[in-house]
Amino acid sequence: MKSINSNSKTKRFQKSKQVASLIVLFMLVALTKTNAITRTVNSGGSIQTAINASSNGDTIIVNAGTYGENLIINKQLTLLGANAAVSPNGGTRVTESIIDLGNLTSRQIRFNSNNIIMKGFRIINLNQQGAIISGGGITSTTTSSNVIIEKNLFENLKGNVIYTSGTISNWTITDNKIQTVTTYSSNFGSGLSFWVNATNLTITNNTFSNLSWEGIQLVCYNTSNNFNI
Repeated sequence: MKSINSNSKTKRFQKSKQVASLIVLFMLVALTKTNAITRTVNSGGSIQTAINASSNGDTIIVNAGTYGENLIINKQLTLLGANAAVSPNGGTRVTESIIDLGNLTSRQIRFNSNNIIMKGFRIINLNQQGAIISGGGITSTTTSSNVIIEKNLFENLKGNVIYTSGTISNWTITDNKIQTVTTYSSNFGSGLSFWVNATNLTITNNTFSNLSWEGIQLVCYNTSNNFNI
């Protein structure tokens, strides 16, 4: 019979403990990481309910249909409409995911977080200052950075379509179509309007038609602006 001395047994036991400790540590690290979830909203459902149920880093896929809602996006989320991969400027769009603001002054899409992506929606019937808005007044302290607004179709709107009045940075607004915009309260009717502190904006490949005011309005008090238009 082959004998095994106590030192050898001790070394094997210590090695097994080290391996077990590494496994436990790996499991704890894995558990502490946030696992992003993809949620799907179907016609007749609520986008805001999905937002409320989500955590930072989640993705919400909104299938074709009409959603009459006021949206408050207060988390770091990706929202994808049915045409998230199709340009409204010459692409062949499928049946739209429509956010209908209902011509109600109580309905807007508010960006109250950083790291928001919104692609592939049709947004209609605004009767307010900002279909997509960050801030809400010229003295607002709302901040929002690292935002992408892409491949959306905006039409039949009153007031500035995308309006910011807080501190924003690193916004990319690209390949959107904005059309048929009339004035709201006799003062506002631009496609894009940026107030107060707006820095590092990238605005490319958007089209504007039938607007009451400017396509792009820059009224920024921050002297360190860096725009790529």
